[in-house]
Amino acid sequence: MSKTTGKRIPRIIGVSCLAAAMALPAAAAAAVGAPVQDRPAAPGDPTAPPTGGGGGTGGGGGGGGGGGGSTPTGQPNTPNNPYKPPNSGGTATGGTGTSSKGATSGGPSTGTGTPSGGGTATTGSIKNLVPPETKQQIDDGIAKLNISAADKQKLKDALDKAIAAVNNPTTPAAEKIANQKIIDGVNAAMKALNDPNTPAADRAGYQQIVNGARAALQLAQDPKTSPVDREFYLGVGRSLAEATAQLQDPKLSAVDRQRLLNALNIVSGGLVALADPKSAPVKPQDKQKIQQVMQQTTTALQTVNSPTASPQDKAAAQNTLNALAAAPTNPQYLEFLNQIKTYDPSTECLDTIQSRTAQAGWPDGSLWGLADQTCADTLAKAVADTGSKWNPLFLCVQQNAFSTCDAYIPKD
Repeated sequence: MSKTTGKRIPRIIGVSCLAAAMALPAAAAAAVGAPVQDRPAAPGDPTAPPTGGGGGTGGGGGGGGGGGGSTPTGQPNTPNNPYKPPNSGGTATGGTGTSSKGATSGGPSTGTGTPSGGGTATTGSIKNLVPPETKQQIDDGIAKLNISAADKQKLKDALDKAIAAVNNPTTPAAEKIANQKIIDGVNAAMKALNDPNTPAADRAGYQQIVNGARAALQLAQDPKTSPVDREFYLGVGRSLAEATAQLQDPKLSAVDRQRLLNALNIVSGGLVALADPKSAPVKPQDKQKIQQVMQQTTTALQTVNSPTASPQDKAAAQNTLNALAAAPTNPQYLEFLNQIKTYDPSTECLDTIQSRTAQAGWPDGSLWGLADQTCADTLAKAVADTGSKWNPLFLCVQQNAFSTCDAYIPKD
């Protein structure tokens, strides 16, 4: 079988709505959820990783560690060429979506840069202040939501900080724009959630918008978050918030509506897991890989819905979404899951693996789940089973960043 290859999907800089035109490299379409094949023969000592690598989820996988998937060489606790966030330190130009890397999209792109239509973002391009009546609407909307008191407080705290950022004259213009869009989108989503006439399927989508935007704000507002990551989280949070308008578009077809709801579930679930210290990846390269998956999903959805994207780009983007949606039925994943079940995992462990697979695909989402603390006992049993062909993979996940372990997935 041929090896799954892919190009790196750059972290997009610039602002966009979910209907914006985005260019997605065609080779990235097969990366999410695709079987990892042509793995080098497993070494006798599993602590000596093979060179070369399988495709990964997220940014398109690929051999040679510079791509979305990692290619471990040397000892497993020192993998070669770990994933590095692209465009870090790069500059963006509004309207065209170009970056210092030279990548050009078909239109504005996801992020917190200059607004679509070109020009430089200024505070004059958005409301300089969030009016008190809007703040009151938000507080009233939160109070009416059918969520726990703790979740209401988290949402209120995140939106209060976003409002303060918009009202603060020292906040960079791009961050003002992103925060304002998130505030407006979440406010509209809460109104729909509190409307008894909202259809059940749409209600689930609006809840995902609220949950994901809250998580994105929490991650962006964390003082330990780097400027590059803050830009990423605000960009994805803005895309989620702007999906409110799409769900309310009467011209949205049933097929596009379902595709949008599926993508909201994936991206929102990933953001919520990243924002929870109990489930967030511990190692930086793992966190960056999951970010890459969310960016790829958002970009693919934008491309599919873009009126200006080429048929080739739309097809590649749709393949990406289809592959991610099909990850829970991927044959390699099912074999992996059956092997895990031989170690008598807890229900919580199985639920974690299945949830992460739905959010980030195979293999990255699945290995993210296996690396979770809920699966620590199961992973220890798996590592002790040295006769299993999956043992090198399990050992790698226990000792290293899970995003460096896809080369150990059995070929047969």
